[in-house]
Amino acid sequence: MARGVIAISREFGSGGRSIGLLLSELLSIPFYDRELISGAAEAGGISSALVDDYEERVSDDFGAFFLEPGLFACCLQQPMTDKIYLAQRRVVLELAERGPCIIVGRCAAHILGDRAVSVFVRASLESRIERIRGLRGGVSVEEARELVLSVDKRRRRYYERYTGLEWGRADDYNLCIDTTGLDLKGCAGVIKSYFSCF
Repeated sequence: MARGVIAISREFGSGGRSIGLLLSELLSIPFYDRELISGAAEAGGISSALVDDYEERVSDDFGAFFLEPGLFACCLQQPMTDKIYLAQRRVVLELAERGPCIIVGRCAAHILGDRAVSVFVRASLESRIERIRGLRGGVSVEEARELVLSVDKRRRRYYERYTGLEWGRADDYNLCIDTTGLDLKGCAGVIKSYFSCF
């Protein structure tokens, strides 16, 4: 089956988003990341500001998550995070139907399955701390470390809640790439070469 979508999952600070943008230029196909928030807001009838607040977060509220309305759906309040995930899931599926593109995050690799080439981008903690410090001038090493660890923890909880899989497990992706000490443009080139095999 031809796969026209590249779904990128990434550790925070690994350069996954930047690689997605570079791939978009190399392949001349659309790139979607934050744009998904606006699409999900419109699709789910939820304000974009609210989606922004809850994006890639897991609710601790008592409730149930339903991919499809279930027997008890009328009895339990569905958490806002679940509503937003469902809205984003619809958008991911719609984008994939439109044609070739790159989607970063939002469990797109899991949602699309065999319809996408799935990539996981990682890097050493030290490398990610330095990248974040470079992007956010004035941030101390400790502040950058706390940010990297907290965002990774949030992404892990989100991914594992909505997929039932372990976040970052190599077996769940077509390609895993470690950007530690590497040029991101070169990494994008490797993914482009791999993508061309499909």
